[in-house]
Amino acid sequence: MGQILAERICGTNEAFCFQLLRLLGQGQPVSAAQMGAALGISDIAVTETFQRMPDIERDEIGQVVGWGLSLQPTPHQFRINGHTLYTWCALDALTYPILLEQTAQVESICPITQTSIQLRVGPEGVSALDPATAMVSLSIPDTGPDACNRASFCNQGHFFASPEAAASWQADHPQARALPVEAVYQLGRIIAARRQHLSTQQSPAAHTQ
Repeated sequence: MGQILAERICGTNEAFCFQLLRLLGQGQPVSAAQMGAALGISDIAVTETFQRMPDIERDEIGQVVGWGLSLQPTPHQFRINGHTLYTWCALDALTYPILLEQTAQVESICPITQTSIQLRVGPEGVSALDPATAMVSLSIPDTGPDACNRASFCNQGHFFASPEAAASWQADHPQARALPVEAVYQLGRIIAARRQHLSTQQSPAAHTQ
């Protein structure tokens, strides 16, 4: 399951996306100039890539404020390096600390019980999970990364306070799966490893022309 999921959500532009996540993790909007300087490509090439990225969040002057990791509030609060950020889904909250090699304090709200779920997530694992019965939902895209968008994939990824709460939600979302937090964290390890591998194999410039 982990390899299939990784193959279907990891694309051909991971080097670019990895750098964007790093910069968003600093808690400020990301400009084309920042990305260009970090990757050694032109601002125009960066802007063109931004325009092709599905669901990307940009402010009034064109800076990126969200792509998986966001400055805009979502149900999944993600505190890292003194910055309060948000992720688009529960899987992101469990994967980004591995990918960024930093520890995050995560807080989310169960959409069924409205219970707060809190945990610490880092490269070494998950700790301080409260409640300990928490579950995570996710769906596996039917095809590749082009079909993996925020509406069909990210919006199906929630934290739940208990298996019962997850089952209640699943009754209306039969295409999704619900797993324990630790199991989804391990899937996140597989995804992070694939993204890290692809980011070293792909040239950012090759995908911005």
